[in-house]
Amino acid sequence: MFRYILVLFFLLISLSLQANQLKIDNCQRDNVFITYKDSLDYTRACQAIETIINIFKKYNFETSEIIKISFQEKVALEIKSLDEQVTVDEIQVYALYNSATNEMLVSQFNTPYIQSRKAFDYLNVTPSMHESIIVHELAHRFLHLYYRDFLNQNNPDHATHEFFAYFIQINALNSLDQNLVLALWPESEFTSDLSINSLVHGTHPHKFGVMSFRYAISSDVITQILEGSFYSGDQILTNFI
Repeated sequence: MFRYILVLFFLLISLSLQANQLKIDNCQRDNVFITYKDSLDYTRACQAIETIINIFKKYNFETSEIIKISFQEKVALEIKSLDEQVTVDEIQVYALYNSATNEMLVSQFNTPYIQSRKAFDYLNVTPSMHESIIVHELAHRFLHLYYRDFLNQNNPDHATHEFFAYFIQINALNSLDQNLVLALWPESEFTSDLSINSLVHGTHPHKFGVMSFRYAISSDVITQILEGSFYSGDQILTNFI
């Protein structure tokens, strides 16, 4: 009997130690919940949240919606069966947004997976790159809330979302990383709003992102998106069909 009690005791101690490795904090904001192990991940999340909040403040938008970010050793994208009832496979990814729980799942920075990844296909994942991924996911979340709660419009189409999120992400990089990113695919650029579409994004997402930044800084597309007046290739083609 004593033996079983002793085993149970050590099991509880072990579980307690594992649980204590995870921390939860809120970046001094009532609507923020960050789950993390590494304090640097937490700091980057808080900085990313500050970045996105300040962007939308310029357009007189603030939200009390819950912001949840969970840093994990492995973030897996589940591949569902055709009837979406059964998970048939999974792919490890950098980050994803779980719409069921309204939670952003982000890979911890100091993991073999992240250190083996290449940002924008060719570049090392630096702390600035890592933070920019969080900014990218937050941009999607805030743009949705902005359209729903401020503009009273439907959520923007996929191409518009990605255009906006990539612009915000690249703009948030430090100057060294930003210059490295913008040196990629130097001959590739959008020639019109129609060329901003999901087909181009699906063919090469990161190239789409770099093209988005270039197009945005030479046009007023970001202003149009935040005014609710932008029509991407997705929307134009849908209306035409």
